[in-house]
Amino acid sequence: MKWLVMIVVWAGCVFGESSKEGGEACRADQECQSRSCYGGVCSPGECSGHDEDCPQNYKCLYDDGDPIFGFGDGYYCARSCEGGCPERWECSTQSDTCYFDGPEVTVTFAPEAPRAHERIELTAMIAPDIETTFEWHVEDLAGNRVGDTVMGESCEQTLDAGDYRVLVRWDTTGYGATDGVMVHVCAVAGDPCTSDATCCAGLACPSGTCN
Repeated sequence: MKWLVMIVVWAGCVFGESSKEGGEACRADQECQSRSCYGGVCSPGECSGHDEDCPQNYKCLYDDGDPIFGFGDGYYCARSCEGGCPERWECSTQSDTCYFDGPEVTVTFAPEAPRAHERIELTAMIAPDIETTFEWHVEDLAGNRVGDTVMGESCEQTLDAGDYRVLVRWDTTGYGATDGVMVHVCAVAGDPCTSDATCCAGLACPSGTCN
């Protein structure tokens, strides 16, 4: 069954004319001739029950719709596994067509061993590259919020020495979740290789040894 409750989230970006055909990579509906960008790919549109109605490497399938709300029924073009599935799409052996496995968000930060009050650059990357809103906040290990909420694909933080959870709430069409990463902030005073073994990893020790 091919149906989905659509949640449209705008991130303030302006796109040009709808020029991309079905199967081309996209970030938002406005980029596609069909006015539908799903899973990072422009939807090719509907069909009348024949594969010939669809673009190359697509099949015409029937969706019996949602029995409760009554939407989503009808024929539609689905990408064939034979033509290869896009990023984060999987092949259904039942229909031999690709289905979207959902987006995946990865959170990174730099530097690897930040010091207290040093600027930390945090970045969230979503695959496939689709239009998404990101909302960041930081917590200590007791769950207390630290600092302000920040919007955007990346943010900067300066923190005291200690351990923190950096969380990012993301929302895109039909999907959303919270991901994050643990950040250990090293103390500044003293030799970090002798006073904080975690901060020693990968760093040059002033004393020459890690204790």
